[in-house]
Amino acid sequence: MSLDIGNTSFTEFDSYLDNMTKSCPFLKPALDYNSVINKRFQLNDKNYKKIEENIFWISLQATEEFRNVRRALTGQKKTLFNVNLIFIYDEGIKGNVLDWPHYILKLLYSKVGVVYGKFHNGALKTNRHGLLMPSPPFTHLAIRSAIKSKDARFFNKTPDLVDDILTSKDEREDVLAPFGVSISDINPFSNKIRNELYQELYNWAKESL
Repeated sequence: MSLDIGNTSFTEFDSYLDNMTKSCPFLKPALDYNSVINKRFQLNDKNYKKIEENIFWISLQATEEFRNVRRALTGQKKTLFNVNLIFIYDEGIKGNVLDWPHYILKLLYSKVGVVYGKFHNGALKTNRHGLLMPSPPFTHLAIRSAIKSKDARFFNKTPDLVDDILTSKDEREDVLAPFGVSISDINPFSNKIRNELYQELYNWAKESL
């Protein structure tokens, strides 16, 4: 089970984003254009795999909402539009819960020009200059449009997706169609069907490695 707390702004995360502008050249203009939306979700499950699966479905739905909003934007607003999905869950859940949802989403959405950043609570990473980035106060997934001239370098671990990014174009295609379902059918799906479809997507992603 999950609870959508909705659009949110709170001091700790806002301060983190401000500090991240030093490491992410995309972020400062996005903030200056008021093009950043933060959404917070409370995940009440106690099971690691359920948390992972819920993160995937929340992120897939948010990506579809992102695509819909993006179509109505123009110019810099369209390029800079950015959504952060912040996930709050039991502190006893250990591990990188974003890893598989993030990878599956990359496989599904790179061809329509959507890219993702994954940030686990407390993780320490370096930026492109080798400098330490601010440690995220919350686990979150960032969604934005691909910047073709810059983003290919982020796909060094998944080089097969570089061509998808460089040739990406959003023509409203249904990314789940190859799996015999439609995005529009997801919300009414029973938990059992969601579980089975997530497992199918997980196996598909695993085979691509």
